[in-house]
Amino acid sequence: MDIFRIERTATGDGMWYDNDGSYNPFINTLTEGLSKDLPMDYDHRYGEDGLRWYSGCQSLEGIDQWFSNRDIVELIQGGFRLVRYDADRFHVEPTQVIFTKEHARLESVIPVETIWRINNPQVEQEAWQSIQ
Repeated sequence: MDIFRIERTATGDGMWYDNDGSYNPFINTLTEGLSKDLPMDYDHRYGEDGLRWYSGCQSLEGIDQWFSNRDIVELIQGGFRLVRYDADRFHVEPTQVIFTKEHARLESVIPVETIWRINNPQVEQEAWQSIQ
């Protein structure tokens, strides 16, 4: 299954949890943080079978509703990127898909400009200027 995720390039950390499962909500540093109020409390299922389970979504359709242009610019500045995994072990939940990286392969990095309008020079300039 294809799974899409926004994660930190250098470490694979997510916006709420570090790679080791420690709560470290980078999303709360975003100016707008459209998704910061999603219920992302720790749950035992994130450690099921002694594995680390990561969250993502099963399609890119509507992902731009979860993150504003400004959110994406700030995430990029924070070292995050949009990626696509091909996962063999996953659970589809109502608002996310969780998967293990042990049973997934990183397939591609997706340019955020294909989803968000930050390739529009005026929108991009406004987003960058708003956070400086």
